Amino acid sequence: MFKKVVVAWFLLLILEIGVGFFVYGKVMHYKKQQAEKEALSKIVQIDKEKVIKNIDSELKHYWEYKPNSEAVDKPYWLEKEVAYSINADGLNDSYDYPVEKGHDTFRIITLGESFTFGQYVNTNKNWTELLEKKLNESGFTCQTKKIEVINLGMPGFDVQEIVRRYKRIGQKYNPDMIIYFESGSGFIRFIQKALPYVDECLSHSDLVEISTSSAQENMKDLAEANFLKVRKCWDEAAEKVSKDYSLPERKEILEGYWQELFALTENRPVWFFYYEDLDFDYKEIVNDWMKKYQDKQYFIKIPKSIKGKNIFIDDHPNELGHQEIAKVIYDTLLDKQAVCLAR
Repeated sequence: MFKKVVVAWFLLLILEIGVGFFVYGKVMHYKKQQAEKEALSKIVQIDKEKVIKNIDSELKHYWEYKPNSEAVDKPYWLEKEVAYSINADGLNDSYDYPVEKGHDTFRIITLGESFTFGQYVNTNKNWTELLEKKLNESGFTCQTKKIEVINLGMPGFDVQEIVRRYKRIGQKYNPDMIIYFESGSGFIRFIQKALPYVDECLSHSDLVEISTSSAQENMKDLAEANFLKVRKCWDEAAEKVSKDYSLPERKEILEGYWQELFALTENRPVWFFYYEDLDFDYKEIVNDWMKKYQDKQYFIKIPKSIKGKNIFIDDHPNELGHQEIAKVIYDTLLDKQAVCLAR
Protein backbone atom coordinates (compact mmCIF):
# COMPACT_ATOMS: atom_id res chain seq x y z
CA MET A 1 0.00 0.00 0.00
CA PHE A 2 2.83 2.38 0.93
CA LYS A 3 4.51 1.82 -2.43
CA LYS A 4 1.30 2.59 -4.32
CA VAL A 5 0.83 5.85 -2.44
CA VAL A 6 4.42 6.95 -3.07
CA VAL A 7 4.22 6.14 -6.77
CA ALA A 8 0.85 7.83 -7.26
CA TRP A 9 2.00 10.98 -5.42
CA PHE A 10 5.18 11.15 -7.47
CA LEU A 11 3.32 10.80 -10.74
CA LEU A 12 0.91 13.59 -9.88
CA LEU A 13 3.68 15.85 -8.60
CA ILE A 14 5.62 15.90 -11.86
CA LEU A 15 2.52 16.70 -13.96
CA GLU A 16 3.49 14.73 -17.02
CA ILE A 17 3.51 11.44 -15.10
CA GLY A 18 6.99 10.06 -15.00
CA VAL A 19 7.76 6.42 -15.42
CA GLY A 20 10.54 4.75 -17.31
CA PHE A 21 9.80 2.87 -20.50
CA PHE A 22 11.98 0.46 -22.41
CA VAL A 23 11.37 0.80 -26.17
CA TYR A 24 9.72 -2.15 -27.84
CA GLY A 25 11.76 -4.31 -30.23
CA LYS A 26 12.10 -3.74 -33.94
CA VAL A 27 9.62 -6.48 -34.71
CA MET A 28 6.73 -4.44 -33.32
CA HIS A 29 4.14 -3.27 -35.77
CA TYR A 30 4.67 0.28 -37.12
CA LYS A 31 1.26 1.49 -36.02
CA LYS A 32 1.86 0.32 -32.49
CA GLN A 33 5.23 2.06 -32.43
CA GLN A 34 3.63 5.33 -33.52
CA ALA A 35 0.97 5.10 -30.83
CA GLU A 36 3.62 4.49 -28.20
CA LYS A 37 5.73 7.36 -29.52
CA GLU A 38 2.79 9.73 -29.14
CA ALA A 39 2.14 8.57 -25.60
CA LEU A 40 5.83 8.77 -24.65
CA SER A 41 5.79 12.47 -25.47
CA LYS A 42 3.51 12.94 -22.46
CA ILE A 43 5.92 11.29 -20.05
CA VAL A 44 8.78 12.91 -18.16
CA GLN A 45 10.88 11.39 -15.42
CA ILE A 46 11.84 13.97 -12.80
CA ASP A 47 13.47 13.56 -9.40
CA LYS A 48 10.85 14.68 -6.87
CA GLU A 49 13.61 15.87 -4.54
CA LYS A 50 14.57 18.53 -7.09
CA VAL A 51 11.18 20.23 -7.41
CA ILE A 52 8.96 22.62 -5.49
CA LYS A 53 5.21 22.05 -5.43
CA ASN A 54 2.19 23.85 -3.96
CA ILE A 55 3.50 27.27 -4.98
CA ASP A 56 0.46 28.60 -6.80
CA SER A 57 -2.93 28.87 -5.13
CA GLU A 58 -4.85 28.84 -8.42
CA LEU A 59 -2.86 26.25 -10.36
CA LYS A 60 -2.44 23.55 -7.76
CA HIS A 61 -0.44 21.30 -10.10
CA TYR A 62 2.03 24.05 -11.00
CA TRP A 63 5.64 23.26 -10.02
CA GLU A 64 9.18 24.56 -10.44
CA TYR A 65 12.70 23.25 -10.04
CA LYS A 66 14.58 24.08 -6.86
CA PRO A 67 17.06 26.94 -7.45
CA ASN A 68 20.79 26.22 -7.56
CA SER A 69 20.40 22.51 -8.16
CA GLU A 70 21.25 19.88 -10.74
CA ALA A 71 18.55 17.54 -11.97
CA VAL A 72 19.62 14.28 -13.60
CA ASP A 73 17.50 12.46 -16.16
CA LYS A 74 17.84 9.05 -17.79
CA PRO A 75 14.81 7.17 -19.08
CA TYR A 76 15.47 3.54 -19.95
CA TRP A 77 15.64 4.20 -23.67
CA LEU A 78 18.27 6.98 -23.41
CA GLU A 79 21.85 5.84 -23.93
CA LYS A 80 23.43 8.29 -21.52
CA GLU A 81 22.53 10.29 -18.44
CA VAL A 82 21.82 14.00 -18.94
CA ALA A 83 22.02 16.81 -16.40
CA TYR A 84 20.05 20.03 -16.15
CA SER A 85 21.87 22.93 -14.53
CA ILE A 86 19.20 24.84 -12.61
CA ASN A 87 20.27 28.41 -11.85
CA ALA A 88 19.44 30.69 -8.94
CA ASP A 89 16.02 31.50 -10.40
CA GLY A 90 15.05 27.88 -11.01
CA LEU A 91 15.74 28.06 -14.76
CA ASN A 92 17.49 25.50 -16.95
CA ASP A 93 20.30 27.91 -17.81
CA SER A 94 24.07 27.77 -17.50
CA TYR A 95 24.15 31.28 -16.06
CA ASP A 96 22.42 33.49 -13.53
CA TYR A 97 21.01 36.58 -15.21
CA PRO A 98 20.74 39.86 -13.29
CA VAL A 99 17.21 41.17 -12.99
CA GLU A 100 18.38 44.64 -14.00
CA LYS A 101 19.13 44.63 -17.70
CA GLY A 102 22.25 46.42 -18.89
CA HIS A 103 21.74 49.46 -21.12
CA ASP A 104 23.63 47.76 -23.95
CA THR A 105 21.86 44.39 -23.58
CA PHE A 106 19.11 42.97 -25.80
CA ARG A 107 17.17 40.42 -23.76
CA ILE A 108 15.05 37.53 -25.06
CA ILE A 109 12.74 35.34 -22.96
CA THR A 110 11.92 31.89 -24.36
CA LEU A 111 8.66 30.18 -23.40
CA GLY A 112 7.38 26.66 -23.98
CA GLU A 113 7.31 23.16 -22.56
CA SER A 114 9.89 20.35 -22.71
CA PHE A 115 11.07 21.20 -26.24
CA THR A 116 12.10 24.65 -24.99
CA PHE A 117 13.35 23.42 -21.62
CA GLY A 118 15.64 20.98 -23.39
CA GLN A 119 14.38 17.63 -22.15
CA TYR A 120 16.95 14.82 -22.48
CA VAL A 121 19.91 17.01 -23.50
CA ASN A 122 22.45 18.68 -21.23
CA THR A 123 21.72 22.31 -20.46
CA ASN A 124 24.46 23.69 -22.69
CA LYS A 125 23.13 21.68 -25.65
CA ASN A 126 19.56 22.99 -25.74
CA TRP A 127 18.47 25.40 -28.48
CA THR A 128 18.12 28.41 -26.18
CA GLU A 129 21.78 28.22 -25.14
CA LEU A 130 22.87 27.59 -28.73
CA LEU A 131 20.79 30.54 -29.95
CA GLU A 132 22.36 32.87 -27.41
CA LYS A 133 25.83 31.77 -28.49
CA LYS A 134 25.05 32.20 -32.21
CA LEU A 135 23.54 35.65 -31.69
CA ASN A 136 26.50 36.92 -29.69
CA GLU A 137 29.00 35.57 -32.21
CA SER A 138 27.31 37.42 -35.09
CA GLY A 139 28.38 40.96 -34.33
CA PHE A 140 26.07 43.94 -33.99
CA THR A 141 25.14 46.94 -36.10
CA CYS A 142 23.63 48.97 -33.28
CA GLN A 143 24.48 49.90 -29.70
CA THR A 144 23.70 46.40 -28.48
CA LYS A 145 26.83 44.68 -27.18
CA LYS A 146 25.26 41.62 -25.64
CA ILE A 147 22.23 39.40 -26.23
CA GLU A 148 20.78 37.29 -23.44
CA VAL A 149 18.41 34.36 -24.03
CA ILE A 150 16.68 33.36 -20.79
CA ASN A 151 15.01 29.95 -20.83
CA LEU A 152 11.64 29.67 -19.06
CA GLY A 153 10.69 26.36 -20.70
CA MET A 154 9.30 23.65 -18.40
CA PRO A 155 8.58 19.95 -19.01
CA GLY A 156 4.91 19.07 -19.25
CA PHE A 157 3.53 22.60 -19.08
CA ASP A 158 0.47 23.66 -21.02
CA VAL A 159 -0.35 27.15 -22.29
CA GLN A 160 -1.92 28.28 -19.02
CA GLU A 161 1.11 27.24 -16.98
CA ILE A 162 3.53 28.73 -19.51
CA VAL A 163 1.79 32.10 -19.24
CA ARG A 164 1.76 31.85 -15.46
CA ARG A 165 5.50 31.10 -15.44
CA TYR A 166 6.16 34.23 -17.48
CA LYS A 167 4.11 36.25 -15.00
CA ARG A 168 5.86 34.71 -11.98
CA ILE A 169 9.43 34.80 -13.26
CA GLY A 170 9.92 36.19 -16.78
CA GLN A 171 8.21 39.57 -16.56
CA LYS A 172 10.67 40.97 -14.03
CA TYR A 173 13.55 40.54 -16.50
CA ASN A 174 12.07 43.27 -18.73
CA PRO A 175 12.71 41.41 -22.02
CA ASP A 176 12.92 43.11 -25.41
CA MET A 177 11.45 40.07 -27.17
CA ILE A 178 9.55 36.89 -26.30
CA ILE A 179 10.00 33.67 -28.27
CA TYR A 180 7.26 31.09 -27.72
CA PHE A 181 8.11 27.63 -29.10
CA GLU A 182 5.14 25.26 -29.47
CA SER A 183 5.91 21.61 -30.11
CA GLY A 184 2.23 20.74 -30.50
CA SER A 185 1.91 19.07 -27.10
CA GLY A 186 1.38 22.24 -25.07
CA PHE A 187 -1.71 23.12 -27.09
CA ILE A 188 -3.48 19.85 -26.47
CA ARG A 189 -2.77 19.64 -22.74
CA PHE A 190 -5.24 21.07 -20.27
CA ILE A 191 -3.35 20.02 -17.16
CA GLN A 192 -5.58 21.53 -14.48
CA LYS A 193 -8.65 19.96 -16.06
CA ALA A 194 -7.13 16.59 -17.00
CA LEU A 195 -5.15 15.69 -13.88
CA PRO A 196 -8.15 15.17 -11.57
CA TYR A 197 -9.27 12.48 -14.01
CA VAL A 198 -5.74 11.06 -14.13
CA ASP A 199 -5.63 11.09 -10.32
CA GLU A 200 -8.86 9.14 -10.09
CA CYS A 201 -7.69 6.63 -12.69
CA LEU A 202 -4.32 6.09 -11.02
CA SER A 203 -5.96 5.46 -7.66
CA HIS A 204 -7.40 2.30 -9.18
CA SER A 205 -4.25 1.27 -11.05
CA ASP A 206 -1.85 -1.33 -9.74
CA LEU A 207 1.29 0.75 -10.28
CA VAL A 208 4.44 -0.66 -8.77
CA GLU A 209 7.56 1.08 -7.52
CA ILE A 210 10.70 0.42 -9.56
CA SER A 211 13.93 0.38 -7.59
CA THR A 212 17.48 0.37 -8.91
CA SER A 213 18.06 -2.87 -7.04
CA SER A 214 15.63 -4.69 -9.34
CA ALA A 215 17.08 -6.94 -11.98
CA GLN A 216 17.41 -5.24 -15.36
CA GLU A 217 14.83 -7.51 -16.99
CA ASN A 218 12.39 -6.89 -14.15
CA MET A 219 12.91 -3.13 -14.46
CA LYS A 220 12.08 -3.36 -18.16
CA ASP A 221 8.92 -5.38 -17.57
CA LEU A 222 7.74 -3.23 -14.67
CA ALA A 223 8.42 -0.02 -16.59
CA GLU A 224 6.49 -1.30 -19.59
CA ALA A 225 3.54 -2.36 -17.44
CA ASN A 226 3.48 0.99 -15.60
CA PHE A 227 3.73 2.85 -18.86
CA LEU A 228 0.71 1.14 -20.36
CA LYS A 229 -1.36 1.85 -17.25
CA VAL A 230 -0.35 5.50 -17.14
CA ARG A 231 -0.99 5.92 -20.86
CA LYS A 232 -4.45 4.46 -20.40
CA CYS A 233 -5.19 6.98 -17.65
CA TRP A 234 -3.99 9.90 -19.76
CA ASP A 235 -5.97 8.74 -22.79
CA GLU A 236 -9.12 8.40 -20.72
CA ALA A 237 -8.56 11.84 -19.16
CA ALA A 238 -8.09 13.43 -22.59
CA GLU A 239 -11.34 11.89 -23.79
CA LYS A 240 -13.20 13.18 -20.74
CA VAL A 241 -11.80 16.71 -21.16
CA SER A 242 -12.88 16.65 -24.82
CA LYS A 243 -16.38 15.67 -23.73
CA ASP A 244 -16.45 18.34 -21.03
CA TYR A 245 -15.23 21.07 -23.39
CA SER A 246 -15.96 21.24 -27.11
CA LEU A 247 -13.26 22.37 -29.54
CA PRO A 248 -14.71 25.92 -29.70
CA GLU A 249 -14.68 26.02 -25.90
CA ARG A 250 -11.08 24.80 -25.77
CA LYS A 251 -10.20 27.39 -28.41
CA GLU A 252 -11.76 30.09 -26.25
CA ILE A 253 -9.81 28.88 -23.21
CA LEU A 254 -6.51 28.93 -25.13
CA GLU A 255 -7.21 32.39 -26.53
CA GLY A 256 -7.89 33.67 -23.03
CA TYR A 257 -4.41 32.56 -21.96
CA TRP A 258 -2.94 34.07 -25.11
CA GLN A 259 -4.59 37.43 -24.41
CA GLU A 260 -3.26 37.29 -20.86
CA LEU A 261 0.25 36.84 -22.26
CA PHE A 262 -0.20 39.88 -24.51
CA ALA A 263 -1.33 41.95 -21.54
CA LEU A 264 1.77 40.88 -19.60
CA THR A 265 4.21 41.45 -22.47
CA GLU A 266 2.63 44.81 -23.32
CA ASN A 267 4.06 46.06 -26.63
CA ARG A 268 7.00 43.69 -26.79
CA PRO A 269 7.13 41.50 -29.91
CA VAL A 270 6.08 37.88 -29.44
CA TRP A 271 7.54 35.38 -31.91
CA PHE A 272 5.56 32.15 -32.11
CA PHE A 273 7.48 29.23 -33.65
CA TYR A 274 5.63 25.97 -34.27
CA TYR A 275 6.00 22.77 -36.28
CA GLU A 276 4.16 22.87 -39.58
CA ASP A 277 2.55 19.50 -38.82
CA LEU A 278 0.67 20.91 -35.83
CA ASP A 279 -2.57 19.03 -35.15
CA PHE A 280 -5.21 20.14 -37.69
CA ASP A 281 -7.71 21.52 -35.16
CA TYR A 282 -5.06 23.56 -33.40
CA LYS A 283 -3.51 24.68 -36.67
CA GLU A 284 -6.85 26.35 -37.37
CA ILE A 285 -6.55 28.16 -34.05
CA VAL A 286 -3.09 29.41 -35.00
CA ASN A 287 -4.37 30.54 -38.41
CA ASP A 288 -7.13 32.50 -36.69
CA TRP A 289 -4.61 34.10 -34.36
CA MET A 290 -2.38 35.04 -37.27
CA LYS A 291 -5.23 37.12 -38.68
CA LYS A 292 -6.44 38.52 -35.39
CA TYR A 293 -3.10 39.40 -33.79
CA GLN A 294 -0.89 40.13 -36.77
CA ASP A 295 0.10 43.48 -35.28
CA LYS A 296 1.25 41.90 -32.01
CA GLN A 297 3.11 38.74 -32.90
CA TYR A 298 4.92 36.81 -35.58
CA PHE A 299 4.05 33.23 -36.56
CA ILE A 300 6.89 31.14 -37.99
CA LYS A 301 6.54 27.54 -39.13
CA ILE A 302 9.39 25.15 -38.46
CA PRO A 303 9.66 22.60 -41.30
CA LYS A 304 9.06 18.90 -40.77
CA SER A 305 12.65 18.24 -41.79
CA ILE A 306 13.65 19.29 -38.29
CA LYS A 307 12.12 16.00 -37.17
CA GLY A 308 13.25 12.58 -38.39
CA LYS A 309 16.83 11.66 -37.54
CA ASN A 310 17.02 14.68 -35.26
CA ILE A 311 14.66 13.31 -32.62
CA PHE A 312 14.68 10.73 -29.86
CA ILE A 313 12.30 7.78 -29.93
CA ASP A 314 9.75 9.77 -27.89
CA ASP A 315 9.75 12.66 -30.42
CA HIS A 316 11.81 15.11 -28.32
CA PRO A 317 14.67 16.76 -30.27
CA ASN A 318 18.11 15.31 -29.66
CA GLU A 319 21.29 17.41 -29.70
CA LEU A 320 21.20 17.64 -33.50
CA GLY A 321 17.53 18.60 -33.33
CA HIS A 322 18.30 21.44 -30.93
CA GLN A 323 21.03 22.66 -33.28
CA GLU A 324 18.52 22.73 -36.13
CA ILE A 325 15.91 24.58 -34.06
CA ALA A 326 18.48 27.17 -33.00
CA LYS A 327 19.51 27.66 -36.62
CA VAL A 328 15.93 28.13 -37.86
CA ILE A 329 15.19 30.70 -35.18
CA TYR A 330 18.51 32.47 -35.66
CA ASP A 331 18.07 32.66 -39.45
CA THR A 332 14.53 33.97 -39.01
CA LEU A 333 15.57 36.72 -36.61
CA LEU A 334 18.40 37.68 -38.93
CA ASP A 335 16.22 37.66 -42.04
CA LYS A 336 13.45 39.68 -40.37
CA GLN A 337 16.01 42.09 -38.90
CA ALA A 338 14.47 41.47 -35.49
CA VAL A 339 17.75 42.29 -33.73
CA CYS A 340 20.69 44.43 -34.77
CA LEU A 341 22.93 41.73 -36.19
CA ALA A 342 25.61 42.13 -38.80
CA ARG A 343 24.98 40.24 -42.02
